[in-house]
Order: sequence, then structure tokens, then C-alpha cells
Amino acid sequence: MAMAVNRRGFLGAAGSALAAGVSSAQPKELPVLRAGIIGVGGRGTGHVRELLRLERVELKAVCDIVPSKAENVQNLAQKAGKPRPAAYTQGERDYQRLCARGDLDIVYIATPWEWHARMAVEAMKNGKHAAIEVPAATTIEECWELVETAESTGRHCVQLENCCYDRVELMAFHMARKGLPVVYTPGMTFGAVAPVTSAGGLLVANAELLSGLVIAQLTREGAPFVYGGGVAIMDMRHMNVSYASPEFLINMAALCDLARYYRLPVFSFGGCSDSKVCDQQAALEAALWVMTTALAGGNLSHDSGYLEYGLTASMELTVLNDEIIGMVRRILGGVEVNAETMALDVIDRVGPGGHFLNEDHTLRHHRENWYPTLLSRTSYSTWLDQGGLTCGELANRKVRHILENHRPTPLADDVSAAVHAIVQAADARHGLGQKGER
Repeated sequence: MAMAVNRRGFLGAAGSALAAGVSSAQPKELPVLRAGIIGVGGRGTGHVRELLRLERVELKAVCDIVPSKAENVQNLAQKAGKPRPAAYTQGERDYQRLCARGDLDIVYIATPWEWHARMAVEAMKNGKHAAIEVPAATTIEECWELVETAESTGRHCVQLENCCYDRVELMAFHMARKGLPVVYTPGMTFGAVAPVTSAGGLLVANAELLSGLVIAQLTREGAPFVYGGGVAIMDMRHMNVSYASPEFLINMAALCDLARYYRLPVFSFGGCSDSKVCDQQAALEAALWVMTTALAGGNLSHDSGYLEYGLTASMELTVLNDEIIGMVRRILGGVEVNAETMALDVIDRVGPGGHFLNEDHTLRHHRENWYPTLLSRTSYSTWLDQGGLTCGELANRKVRHILENHRPTPLADDVSAAVHAIVQAADARHGLGQKGER
């Protein structure tokens, strides 16, 4: 008798089915899985290769509108020492005959998007579980059809994500369970994978961010969460993402506003550039980024020192950003107004035409002003006498000085040993750190 499945149970059962197939350490206790696959192009053939490696999986049938592709899979099965699967190649509707077979437990679907939902429904109505390439559906109506068919038939429908979920993705769930903050930063390029307009692209970005928030809270209610992401545009002249367009800056500021509305800390960008080297363009764009992020209220600013839209890192730009950040921090400090800073008594004492150089008030407060370490404030002649070095050359000199002279304070021995033990235990759990691994 078919098992009743509600909507929440449908999602949980789908995850449990995957977990059971992946985590079991004793495959001999599992029944043989009899599989069919529809669509054996590039991705479908990849699934076939994986299935053929598994001992307790039998590939019973394949379907494709291109007979040569189905024949290729049949040959792969034979080379792997497995029986030759049946082939269904008689047009677009031949998948229905595959789904009607009585010797299948699951049907894998790796066809063009528009066929995914209808094929999965056909499989479930014929008593098979369905495993679909993303997206499982292309409309809300198709989504509900999949859910309702799973409920009525008691069959599971599992979406096969293109990305492999390894220890990095699983770490995000583990962090949420442990109450550690998850930095959820979807990256999208407006004009490519999101609308080119800021309003439309931000709508997509916010939807993705809120979905991440929901996942984190379902994993553990109250789990810390950091909002924000990459909301850059596509430069249509060069077909590259732009890391320093004014649109990226204003889009990032908009995300900061949304984060404040949701009362969430926000991941932002700062100190990056589209330039290829640390030059005038890099300095200009990095400064605009730092100022914009600071004014917008970004909490966790990433990409400082990145060039070439995130493909190149510059140590020189990193130390220059330190200078820029110091200036911006001072600007955001504003003007402190009180009796001491207004200095009315000093103004009266000095009087018109006087100077303040020898005043105690000047001595007490002049160090409150910001002073640069790279930027030059000397005269041209003094600058020449000092070597006539550009800001970029001074940044390079500072980088070399830091690399040659900085010695970080080491961790205490007991702390270092504890950290090392944690890393070793984690590596052992994930099979890392073995001989020959790089």
C-alpha cells in the first residue's frame, strides 16, 4: 500500500532517501536498486558512469531521442561488465514506455528543462521514484504538480543539484547547528543571471538571501546569519563582471539598507578595483568602494586588495587600502563640538592676526588629526629630494618591509596543540591528510 506523504514529509523523505544511499557503510544490506535514465547527453552520461561504478545498482533502461547516445551508454555498460540496458529511442514520448517498465525502482531525468516535471510525474504515477536534474520545475504550477503527485503515489521526487555538496557546503549547516554565524553571500551578475536593472537584480538577490536565512533558521532557530552578497553588473562591452562600477556600489548600498530593515549584519565589499595593477584607477575605485561601504553601513567588508574583478590580488593595494580606510574612518568621525574643542578662550587670547602654533591647545589636540604613511604632503622640491617615489612605489616598499620584518606573535603552546588536534580530527573524519594527498 502506498505510504501517505504530506508536504513536509515529502521534503524530509527525499533528504532521507539521499542520506541513506550515501551514508550507509554496509551496501550488502541494501536491496539492489534498479534504475532507468532519460536523457543521456553530457550530464546523463556522467550519471551513467557513476551508476555503473556502484555494485548494487542495475541500469535497466536508457532513453534518448538520439539513438547513437543511447547506444553509447549501452556500450559503456558492457565495458563495465554490466548487462546491456534496453534502449528507448522512438521519439519524444518514448520515455513513457521506459517509465511503464515493471523492473525499475527509480528514473533519473537529465533532459532539457521543459521536460523535467512531466517526466517525473510520469515516473511517479508508474510507481517509480524520480531523480531530476535542476530545475525540477519551471513554474509554480509544475512545483505543486510534483508535490501532489508525490503525495498521492507515495513516491519520492529528488532534485539533483548541479553543484556537489562536499565538506564546504555541509560546514554551513554544521555551523548553523553549532550556533556559529553563517555568511550567506550569493553572487550574481546583473544582466547575466539576474535582471540588468538594479531594482530587478536586487529583487532576485534579496529572494536568494532570504532563502538562505530560512534554511539557516530551519537548521537551528536563532542561528546567527550575515546578510549580503555580490550584486555586480555585466560590462556588456567586454562581457566581464565589473567590480567597481557605480551600479555595483549603489546596489551594495541598497543591500545594506535591506539588512538594516531586517536587523541583520551585512557582508559588503570594499577596496577593490577592475584595474590590472595598483595604479591610479585602482586607487580611485578602491577609495570610492571604502567610502561607499562605510557610509552605507557595511559590517563585514570583503575583497580588499582585489584587482581585475576579483581575479588578481595586490599586496600594494592592500596597504594602500589601509591608508584609505584610515582617512574614511576619520571622515566618519565627524566634528566633536564641546567647550574644549571650540576653544573660545584660545581664540580670544590669540586675537586677529595671531597664530596658534605655540598654544597649549594646539599641542594637546594636533595629534588627533589624521596623518598619512604613504600619501605625500610635502612640496615638490622636498618630494624630489626624498627620492621622488610615487604612491605605488611607496606601497611596494611598505609591502617588502612588512614581509621582511613582521613577525606575528605565535599562539601559546597549549592553544596551538588544541587547534592542531581539532584540525587533525576533522581531517580524519573527512578522509583528508592521508599519504599522498596534496
